[in-house]
Amino acid sequence: FLKNEEIKESFTAKGLQEASEKLSIMKLPEEEQKAYEHYKDDLHYQASMFESSYGDGYYEGQVTGMEKGMEKGIEKGMEKGVEIGMEKGVVKGRVEGELKLLKKLLEHRFGALPAWATEKLSNASEQELETWGEAILTAPTLEALLNTENQ
Repeated sequence: FLKNEEIKESFTAKGLQEASEKLSIMKLPEEEQKAYEHYKDDLHYQASMFESSYGDGYYEGQVTGMEKGMEKGIEKGMEKGVEIGMEKGVVKGRVEGELKLLKKLLEHRFGALPAWATEKLSNASEQELETWGEAILTAPTLEALLNTENQ
């Protein structure tokens, strides 16, 4: 089937297509064969450059993406931290204000506060301060208000 140095397209044996291409190249004049080889080498070189450029670009993209992600994460974390800090500060300020007002009201109603009462007030929760603030007008004594007898 190579009688006329030709492989028909209808032939389907394995490897015949590659052999046909080689045969076509071999039929070319020597100068065209060299030009074709140079062309193939150039294609390989371009493909190699593309692959390495792609790899470099991919890596650079990953690094840049990681850096931007880290920056964004730090920024978000700082924003969240500031937000939480402000919320805690507001709560603490409110509790301190309630404590200060309650101490003044207690001193006005019951006189100078004993050390145990000052300590109990300083260690109280926001809810306790609110409860005592509401009950101050009806409590008969400081001890009764703070639910302590004989401190």
